Amino acid sequence: MDTQHIRDYWPTDEWQTASPQDMQIDPALLSHMQEYIEAELPGLHSLLIVRHGYLAFEAYYQGFHQNSYHNIASATKSILSLLIGIALGEGKLTSVDQPMLAFFPEWSQWETDLRKQAVTLCHLLSLTGGFSPEFPHEYWLNPVQLAVKRPMAHQPGEVFRYDSQGVDILAGILTRVTGMSAAAYAHTALFAEVGIWREENARFTWKNDPQGAHTWHGDALWDEQNGYLWKVDPQDYSTGAFGAHLTAREMAKIGYLCLNQGVWNGKRLLPEGLLPDARRRRCSSVQRASSLSSRSFLEERLSAQGTRTWFEEYASSLWFCWSGWRESTSIKISSSSFFENFLSQQ
Repeated sequence: MDTQHIRDYWPTDEWQTASPQDMQIDPALLSHMQEYIEAELPGLHSLLIVRHGYLAFEAYYQGFHQNSYHNIASATKSILSLLIGIALGEGKLTSVDQPMLAFFPEWSQWETDLRKQAVTLCHLLSLTGGFSPEFPHEYWLNPVQLAVKRPMAHQPGEVFRYDSQGVDILAGILTRVTGMSAAAYAHTALFAEVGIWREENARFTWKNDPQGAHTWHGDALWDEQNGYLWKVDPQDYSTGAFGAHLTAREMAKIGYLCLNQGVWNGKRLLPEGLLPDARRRRCSSVQRASSLSSRSFLEERLSAQGTRTWFEEYASSLWFCWSGWRESTSIKISSSSFFENFLSQQ
């Protein structure tokens, strides 16, 4: 048992609640925060604050509730990267330095670009694969294959570019080494341990409750066989760049696992050292995205607050980059310093 992460309880079954005052959170700040939400965030669906392991604040908006499943968009990337870490810990992968093409021998024999031959798992995880930004034609007919076959624009590791297709490749690799989809692997190796997708009726919710208080991603396909709340492509690979659906409380469990350095209820779920390594800067050169991207939007918002932009913070790795921010679900783990600092600037 890991004795460094002993808690009063673990929220595997359910989060326990505590008053803001008991968690040393000033209720006046929460009141100010609610005023800001009403004035500036009309699209917000939910907001949770967890401190010292207790749910100190929980609010839902626009008819959403605790059991609402949310399209977590590109936050899926971070969950997928945790799954890659678990596969490394289980020996299904040997190193982040394994070459990408080693997992696709049927395609690698045709690749003559030495730069592509040098692309590794680490490059895909850190969004520094060096692929051309041109989006493949009819990509959704075969995402993993078309992502692998893209032309190169840079030497791997040279330039950071927000590359969703590279994460689709990682989802394909995960399936090839585990023998199951990323969703199935998540369910057995991670989610079951922390209490995510616990209810059997969570499966097929997108089919059984299509008009309920949920947000479903409109792209890709649903898993008609297993009913996991994670989109799939025509080859039945789980989508890597987007597609997972969780409740706000389940999202908080992912954050809490990371806060506890991958340990849950005395059991190490993520390899030791994985999370610090994931935060390590790996590239200083950033290829700018379009002005309509989520990155540019966050850059503008954070720069206005005098805060480091997210690509400056995370040109190291996507593993902590929950970039699918849509003003829908907001979760704060640990201290109240973030929103204290944020509100003080409003």
